[in-house]
Amino acid sequence: MTAYDLLRVLGRRWYVLALVVGLTVAAGWSFARDGGLHFTRTVIAFTAADSGPWEEAGSSDRGVILFASAIAAEVNGGMAPIAYSSADAPYYGAGIREGVRVSLPDTGGQWEVAYKNATIAIDVVSPDPDWVADRQQEMVAAVRSAADTRQTGIPAQNRIAVEVEPLSVTIEHVSPSRTAQLLAITALGACALLCGGWLAVTWDRRRAQQGEQAAARDAVAAHEGAALAVASRGETRSHETG
Repeated sequence: MTAYDLLRVLGRRWYVLALVVGLTVAAGWSFARDGGLHFTRTVIAFTAADSGPWEEAGSSDRGVILFASAIAAEVNGGMAPIAYSSADAPYYGAGIREGVRVSLPDTGGQWEVAYKNATIAIDVVSPDPDWVADRQQEMVAAVRSAADTRQTGIPAQNRIAVEVEPLSVTIEHVSPSRTAQLLAITALGACALLCGGWLAVTWDRRRAQQGEQAAARDAVAAHEGAALAVASRGETRSHETG
């Protein structure tokens, strides 16, 4: 199909292209009106009673790390959290617009699991900042409660300390930049033209096939009608001759 043929098809089936473009514009407008997301990554550090000041970001002791891992699993209801190739990857980076993730930061990368410190990261994301704040408080309380329950009967001076890093409780806001919005609009426009053009060509071919089939049926019916007429005239002549 040449460019001229394509233009002729688009001219005949302009309504198909207009429908696709209209739906794309509506979707793009809804995305453009999106106010972004609010998110937080709250870090809770677990330190042993005999740890030194160098372990403020969570103990590196294997036993304390296992304790923090058990707490995270309990708060998650036994379900494994979503794994990322980088421990610093934002929770919303996977396209999640509302949710909670409780996990131990994994510094091992994509091919191995490595927990260097006994810390739990609570990731919360949502368009609603109040929802983020409520879930943040709930998850922090759940981690503290689970840690206290597991240490029932242990003297306070021997317990593993559970501390929330003060700078990690901040709720931040993220939204697409102007450049990202322009790139998204360009991509949507290209997709709309490609999909609309393909649908217009497909619909035009289908209508042409239906027209050819209808013409073929009409031709067969006309041929059969003519044959019947000839046969009928032959029978009439035979009766007249008789």
